[in-house]
Amino acid sequence: MAVVITTFIGNWNDYMTPLLYLKKMPTLASGLYVYKVQTAGYQASDHLYFSGVLISLIPVLILFVSFQNTIMEKVYAGGLKG
Repeated sequence: MAVVITTFIGNWNDYMTPLLYLKKMPTLASGLYVYKVQTAGYQASDHLYFSGVLISLIPVLILFVSFQNTIMEKVYAGGLKG
């Protein structure tokens, strides 16, 4: 279960794969990346960028809070030597 959750979080934050293969259907992370690249020289757009980052953080944060004990138990168990 911990591997599934961490894989989902990694795929949610991936922006290069959708940019390469899904140009007509970008994900939220790839849209934020394109927005940041296009508005690189403008200071006024930073608040819009960070609000988009917060919106994209909400599902991952809810998932982590829901399965926090499962993730931490598996991480601790994998790091022990015995």
